[in-house]
Amino acid sequence: RGGPLGPLRRDKCVLQRSPGEFSASSILDKLEYYCYSSSESFDRLRINFASREGRRAEVVVVDLYEAIRGRRSVRRYTDEDVPDEILKKILEAACQAPSAGNLQPWLFYVIRNEDLKKEIAWDAGGQSFVAEASVVVVVCADLTVSGRGYGQRGVNLYAVQDTAAAVQNLLLAVHAEPVAGS
Repeated sequence: RGGPLGPLRRDKCVLQRSPGEFSASSILDKLEYYCYSSSESFDRLRINFASREGRRAEVVVVDLYEAIRGRRSVRRYTDEDVPDEILKKILEAACQAPSAGNLQPWLFYVIRNEDLKKEIAWDAGGQSFVAEASVVVVVCADLTVSGRGYGQRGVNLYAVQDTAAAVQNLLLAVHAEPVAGS
């Protein structure tokens, strides 16, 4: 089938997990979206789609194992801001982390204020690169939530494990998005 922007390019749009189990093109057929461009970089495939009504969507395909191997800690950043819609996706991914008893004790503070970023950099042992990022996400554990569910074990162990899992999801989501410094 073809759309207003040309034929569906199934060779670039199929995400096959196992034979017949799932493919992006089968979903696209139901939604009537059509691939109009794609680009590949060393670790991700970016596919742009449009519907007959002109709605546009972008799908970023990242191989999980490549994302784990490819994720790096970054200490130098560009001046580009992180759009709110991307930041929201990143935080939603962080919230999908497992947690003891599904208590989700994490708190995310999004910091864009320059003075506050400098304070955080100082409090983080003088790591000045923290203040250079356009956005800083501070992740904290609410110990009362973990303690209410599991007492001292929740406070001393589960809260740390839960927030660490959320941070790992956050880091992998940052790696998957086209944000500065990732």
